[in-house]
Amino acid sequence: MIWHSDGLRIPVSVNLSGRVVGDEGLLGEITELLDERGLSASALVLEITETALITDRRQAIETLQSLRTNGVRIELDDFGSGYTSFGSLHDLPLDGLKIDRSLVVDTTGNGTRLLAATIENAQNRGLRVVAEGVEDAATMALVRELGCDTAQGFHIARPMLSNDIRSDE
Repeated sequence: MIWHSDGLRIPVSVNLSGRVVGDEGLLGEITELLDERGLSASALVLEITETALITDRRQAIETLQSLRTNGVRIELDDFGSGYTSFGSLHDLPLDGLKIDRSLVVDTTGNGTRLLAATIENAQNRGLRVVAEGVEDAATMALVRELGCDTAQGFHIARPMLSNDIRSDE
């Protein structure tokens, strides 16, 4: 909230567990929390993992679609670390895909080709792509060259207190 009142429009990402994703009251709770803080739904990105879809996929999809319809962005976290494939994404209401660091740091020839194909496939589906685990300049240059939308990792910034983030920097 302080960031927004200071003019800094950085969305906050929150990881959701599988149990929470299936909760029919989730939309109401999130709407209430955003309203209490005077924030729009676009200030929030909810990150889910493939395990969040295992218990009751239908209910999870309905809940996520309701959230997305109301302006909350939804991203699939840790893509490439489990069993999720692009074929299983067709019915998910997603805005973005976060590629697991295990795919990002494998800079062998096959690893780079797999990363490039993952980025291209996700973007062809209209998804924003985040590369996780960018720890050095070479990896940053690679994900940039491959057209990744954004990156996260220690090369970009170490964890910091919210007060240390300023819009004038």
